[in-house]
Amino acid sequence: MGLNLNDDPFIESLRLDVVRPKRQTFEIIYINARDQVGKASKKSKDGVFSLGVRAKSRTSGPPRDSYGLLDSPIRKHTPSFPRLSHAQNVTPHECGFITISSAIFQRVLVGSTHVRGVDFRILKETNSSSPSVPAQYSACAVAAHSIISLSEPIGTNLLSIWFIVYGLYMSAQRGRGILVGNDNTRIELQPFIPRLDEQFACHKARTTIPVFRLCFLDQSTGGTIDWDWWKHASFYHVYVKSFRDSNNDGIGDIRGVIEKIDHFPDSGIDAIFLSPIFQSPKIDQGYDVSDFMDVDPEFGTMDDLKELITQSHERNLKILLDFVPNHTSDQHQWFVDSVKGVDEYRDFYIWVDAKYDGSGNRQPPNNWLSVFHHSAWSWNETRQQYYLHQFHPTQPDLNFRNPKVVEAMNKVLLFWLDQGIDGFRVDAIPYIFESENLYDEPPSYWPGVPDYEFESLDHVHTKDQPETYELMHQWRQLLDSYSEKNRGHARILMSEAYTTIENTMRYFGTRDGTKLGAHFTFNFFLVGDATAGASAHDIVVSINKWLDNIPPIYTSSWVLSNHDNHRISTRCGPGNIDGFNMLKAILPGIDVTYYGEEIGQENGEILYEENQDLKVKNRGMFEKLCRDFERTPFQWDDSVNAGFNDGAKPWLPVSSKYLETNLKKQKGDGPSHYKVFRELTRIRSNVVLVRGSTVVKSVSEHTILVRRSHDGSSVVLVFNKGDSQVVLNVSEDVSKTNYVEIKSVQSPKEIGYAVDPHHLKMEPHEALIIFCSI
Repeated sequence: MGLNLNDDPFIESLRLDVVRPKRQTFEIIYINARDQVGKASKKSKDGVFSLGVRAKSRTSGPPRDSYGLLDSPIRKHTPSFPRLSHAQNVTPHECGFITISSAIFQRVLVGSTHVRGVDFRILKETNSSSPSVPAQYSACAVAAHSIISLSEPIGTNLLSIWFIVYGLYMSAQRGRGILVGNDNTRIELQPFIPRLDEQFACHKARTTIPVFRLCFLDQSTGGTIDWDWWKHASFYHVYVKSFRDSNNDGIGDIRGVIEKIDHFPDSGIDAIFLSPIFQSPKIDQGYDVSDFMDVDPEFGTMDDLKELITQSHERNLKILLDFVPNHTSDQHQWFVDSVKGVDEYRDFYIWVDAKYDGSGNRQPPNNWLSVFHHSAWSWNETRQQYYLHQFHPTQPDLNFRNPKVVEAMNKVLLFWLDQGIDGFRVDAIPYIFESENLYDEPPSYWPGVPDYEFESLDHVHTKDQPETYELMHQWRQLLDSYSEKNRGHARILMSEAYTTIENTMRYFGTRDGTKLGAHFTFNFFLVGDATAGASAHDIVVSINKWLDNIPPIYTSSWVLSNHDNHRISTRCGPGNIDGFNMLKAILPGIDVTYYGEEIGQENGEILYEENQDLKVKNRGMFEKLCRDFERTPFQWDDSVNAGFNDGAKPWLPVSSKYLETNLKKQKGDGPSHYKVFRELTRIRSNVVLVRGSTVVKSVSEHTILVRRSHDGSSVVLVFNKGDSQVVLNVSEDVSKTNYVEIKSVQSPKEIGYAVDPHHLKMEPHEALIIFCSI
């Protein structure tokens, strides 16, 4: 019988929105490796609740007591816990904790909770002959995903401990609660999901499921390092300028992100990465940086960013920045000094003398083209030389063959790491180095491509050079060394590389892992391959191409949209957004969400006169190349400007569809894309999705099936992206023992009920996540 919070004004005042389903519980963790025969009891005295556990040692003689107590002045509002039963032998875990999966306490229905002035009393057992020794700790400002400061250190010789915290229940299943002593000793509450067949049994029996485990982090070793936090994380791409405008000037800013910070943990997000916020003239929306070590005033101040970092970390949310190393703005002081010939910066950029034709006319050094089309070389009158710009002329390429440039960019990375940043998205990494010989590039022979367009050449001398991979290895070493020194967790690199599958894989590192590069490189293949006209087979081929090529030691990622490509809801239709969100959520590895995808936001409506994209040079290029359509403001609610600001004209117009598609509406009654999205982030911590094998196949012209399997259990996605109903036989992948865990908004199926795998009727655009026990 669960704790009813609705009639409790004290608890109700503490509760925020509950994101996870209410069939969750705490699980007892015992750190010492011994047989446990436990019995839970409760007693109430002066409004104080205590929970005791009796432990029996393997030695003969009477059992000795080892109590773990939580004293909380909750004034007669004491939850009822069932007795512990089915205690089992436990064995040491390599991480220093042991899970007793059968020792389950009654569910606690508190969501994201803020508790003030609560005393947590933990009794520690020092040795087999000594009595338990109490240590009193005071906790204040306890919040979901927060760190609790303890008034006294926890002894590092702790042998065993029971940790049951009333009220410290994370709304995000992958959130963590951490007790930190003054000696930096940490006790960490981590998510734990049992095997799916155990969950299935609990589901059928209407019993609860353990979701947390306890990990003791011994400060005597300097604390542990969570090297793998990112490997199955959900990342969220915040395009700051379009997220939330806090000061009503029409431009999204850092304080706007702070205002909406709870949206991320509420949605099950583990990490956010921001579009560029460095000082910039913003000719290319911040990808032309004039100062890598300061925040552009348009977005706020360094203090604002520090507050965002703090607020994020209090919620156990990682925060990463967009690092743009290939080039700077032509207004950067480095370039100004390089033009002037200042010794320190003379060779910071790539300067080359002109060529002259037979008539004495000045010519660029070779035929290299800019990504934005036309020559990649621009003439500088002051230096009387050409400089290279693989992008816009206002974005001169840095010369990474100069060790001083490498040193300067290393300092940039370390500067932001010292501010608390957890990693970087490395922009445009394939363009870092070019061939020193300056040979012309051969034609690509793409039909119908004019010779001034980037795609008309095969970029064998200006992309994916061997030195680029070596630089990634150096940066990985830099971040790993920083993480090793500063402990806590890995600081990571994410690389952006639009290139061949073979070259993409090289950004991870060598195939055998002797040299490591990016922690992960973005998988953009679905961005191009998932279109309205694509068949299920086309999408399956795209996915399997990635899975077949990635070395098993590296981690996959899945991306549907970003700031440079049209939104998935526009490319494949808004009716398919649930199916595609399910697809990227259950595939192995990292799930990346572009802002607005969680609500099925579509491209906005932009007129040519409203264009802000420098890539568009004339009206004829607008529809084909403009990237503003996918950058319109986030649609928070149905108020003025969709809640983006308080009424000032936004830098890009708000989509007219915001009245129907907005977060507030989708949080209300009834099914919604957002609710589906939250359910998907919830199940991603399931062991089948973390560790399971993967099969991806098409089962009809427009129906995709993904099966993840582990230890006798499976999670299966069936997704009909087509416009017609289909009837399928999926018995090869879906067992008779199954139930629907998640369904798309338009699905007529019932959650919790089984489907007939021999005769599965799928409606147009319907998608199902089915749990199976073999």
